[in-house]
Amino acid sequence: MNMLLLLIISFVNSVAYGMLWPFITINIYMLGGSIPSIVFVQTIPYLAYILSRVWGSLSDVSGNRKLFIIIGQALSLIPLLIVSSIQKLDSIILLIFLSNFFSSISSPSFLAALGEAGGGSAYGYSQLAGNIGWTLGALVIGILHSMYGHTGIYLVAAVTLFISLVIFGFFYKEKDRKVVVKSFRDTIRESFSLKLRAKPGFKLFLIGIFLAWTGAYWNSELLKIKLFELLGESVEKYSEVFGYGVGLLAIFASYIATKIIEKFGAEKPLILSTLIYAVFSILFSIINDPASYIGIYIIPIWPIFWASQAAATYYFSEKGFEAENMGSYIVATSLAVLPAVVSGFIAEFNLNFSIALSTIFYILASVILLLAFHVNRR
Repeated sequence: MNMLLLLIISFVNSVAYGMLWPFITINIYMLGGSIPSIVFVQTIPYLAYILSRVWGSLSDVSGNRKLFIIIGQALSLIPLLIVSSIQKLDSIILLIFLSNFFSSISSPSFLAALGEAGGGSAYGYSQLAGNIGWTLGALVIGILHSMYGHTGIYLVAAVTLFISLVIFGFFYKEKDRKVVVKSFRDTIRESFSLKLRAKPGFKLFLIGIFLAWTGAYWNSELLKIKLFELLGESVEKYSEVFGYGVGLLAIFASYIATKIIEKFGAEKPLILSTLIYAVFSILFSIINDPASYIGIYIIPIWPIFWASQAAATYYFSEKGFEAENMGSYIVATSLAVLPAVVSGFIAEFNLNFSIALSTIFYILASVILLLAFHVNRR
């Protein structure tokens, strides 16, 4: 029952984020924001997740997943509601940062709960449910924007997240689990240490994840900006590409990702997807034909990339420390925004050159991830 409920929550939450994250980029672009400001707004807020290991450790020690998920999601709604009535760049930056900060409270517990409910394959199924929701959300961006402007998109997204919170609060049943008896002070102190309760190779794995996400953050906004420009800056066409293209294909890819992880584990899919992104970065930097660019842009590598990471983190974890290690994984992804901010400044001079540079991070990530899994096998 919990597994089904968590998949429903993944679906509903993703409807909201399918509206938000594609739109925030072009919203700032249409407000006259520079490329560095767009990259800053869409990446720096993820630094809020740097405390994810703390929240994950507290969840493990208390044995409580539900409380942290509810608190985090409830608080993250407030800044989104305020954004719906504001169109100032500095205010948007602050509010999105706060929303991410509060969301970081719930993320490690939610990821740990998924693994506990369905093992490594649960992340593939969650990605499948999430991509169905994300597709629906992306498809309504153009409709909502033409009818209600930016206010309608932010407001509908916030209401959708509130519905998700109510469903989860009423129906999720907390499982009894073995907890580690430890003081609050010791838990906080250890959360900020480099000590990891995980299998060999996990530290190398986190370095590889950091590099892979540096590549992802480096490119994510630049690719959307170039797409928006190639589409003649049409919000409706942009919405259709994300909905009918990216979203629909990602649904099928999520199902395939689940089966691949069940059969082959997380190692090969993760390394292969990272290498594919390295090749794609070069292609994105040299292609200027809209149809060809869209054709590559909608190829659904992301579901395998993300699901294999989460599954690998769960496999690396020692029993009883799943949320703490999920928190460590999220911290590694959040720190990756720091070097990625530079991409916006380089793109001001040459957008395509900046896009191509992300290839370096993906290749380095592939090598280190390969070493991490080798250490784990030994």
